[in-house]
Amino acid sequence: MTEGPIHCSALPKVGWEKSPAGLEAELQKELQKSQRMETCSCLPGAQLAQLAVKVLAAGGEGTGPCDKGPQTCEGSIPQKIVLRKDASTRLGLVCCDMALLGRRCLVVLAVEGVAELWNDTCSEAHEPWRRLHVGCTILAVNGVSGNTKRMQIELETAGEVELLLCNPPSISSFRSVMNACDGYFSEVASWAFWPTTPPVQDLGPSRPSITVIITTSPVPSNPSTDLLERVLQSLYLIPLTAPKIIVCDGYKLAGGRSNPKAGKISALEAERYEEYIKQLQRCCTRDMESESSAYFRTRLLVLPDRHGFGFAVKSALEEVDTEYVLVVQHDQEFIAPFDLPMVLCTMTQHREVKYVGLSSVSTLKYDDMVRSKFGISISRNTEFGIPLLPLIFFYDKPHICRADYYREILGAGSLVRKGDFIEETLGIAQRDDILKNGMEAHEKYGTFQLDDRDEQGRQYAVVRHVNGRAFLSPQQRLLRGWGATLCFTA
Repeated sequence: MTEGPIHCSALPKVGWEKSPAGLEAELQKELQKSQRMETCSCLPGAQLAQLAVKVLAAGGEGTGPCDKGPQTCEGSIPQKIVLRKDASTRLGLVCCDMALLGRRCLVVLAVEGVAELWNDTCSEAHEPWRRLHVGCTILAVNGVSGNTKRMQIELETAGEVELLLCNPPSISSFRSVMNACDGYFSEVASWAFWPTTPPVQDLGPSRPSITVIITTSPVPSNPSTDLLERVLQSLYLIPLTAPKIIVCDGYKLAGGRSNPKAGKISALEAERYEEYIKQLQRCCTRDMESESSAYFRTRLLVLPDRHGFGFAVKSALEEVDTEYVLVVQHDQEFIAPFDLPMVLCTMTQHREVKYVGLSSVSTLKYDDMVRSKFGISISRNTEFGIPLLPLIFFYDKPHICRADYYREILGAGSLVRKGDFIEETLGIAQRDDILKNGMEAHEKYGTFQLDDRDEQGRQYAVVRHVNGRAFLSPQQRLLRGWGATLCFTA
């Protein structure tokens, strides 16, 4: 795998003896053919790819008279195709991961190898709609969608890949998505031609109710909202229409060196954070009623001073009237779906289950780690109806918890003080108690991890730490001379 920024300007130059307008007209004709399920002659793989590269190299805005046809996702025909390769060959796709731009899909920048041969086959059969264009968006790979990293792994490792894709329906949509990959990310929003929001699922009035609490605090990417929006977008993997509360923690002005983890930041960092909060407020106000927005049913809670993670959650609980809360930090994104309604039903039927954590890379094979490090034997069981693994530690990373249990552990006499993380106080105390008194002491904590596995019985992570201290927005990446998005070759 080759990973790193691959810009459209770096793609190979090819010969095509036509004017820029003629090139655009030719490509527009091919794009329109791919939007109709009608047999007709069409360009084969190498010529089609060369034409796309030549149009990009020729420049232009794509707004000439040839730029007709559908420009929205409703006008673009999603297609399923199957590509096969052996262990010694590549698919020949250079792809751009659009996750940094809030789009859970891959964009094809170049078509070679097996993929090019597929286009040759389609051309010979006079079936242009089955072709795979430069600029197409891959929405799913072997049924994996919404998680671009797992889609990438499928492309790189599977011998047979089924792709769900949308080809650009016009020159403008083609240019826009290619420009987005090349760093001109603001253009993609107005020309997205693929479905961007999966249907959401309401838990229903008879189901247990839940509120999502998302905590945020100063990070280097402020005033950009990209980090938080990446997390909000990842909630579509669950999916649900639960209300959300974004809690903006306060801060202290640092007399010397900044220490964001302790809430101490410089005057410049404070200015950026305040602007970040204003942007969040505008987004929440504008999009609270929009079902297609990541800010749907989202409100903002701004804390006047530094509270820390534990007390930020405690403050949000004062606004919560649901039975359960899903607590998420601003740099913990979902990378795989899980059955939230089933988790809530289990917690309702078994009140001894108070907390269900979601697996991350650091907690895969948690039972092995606990056995080797602490000499305690724990095992996965399904006695509650879902696969759960007892946790001897309260993790701050994404989890579902009873709201009343949270109020209990953060109430009078709590080990958690203002400014503390829960895992660094209660979490450590819980672990020490269990190490001293055995797993019999676990019952009063009721902490478990959901232990979902794939068809081969392998554990997989549901959440991933993005690392807010290192995250940079696309604008910041460009200022450093990096690509706004990440690209790879499969």
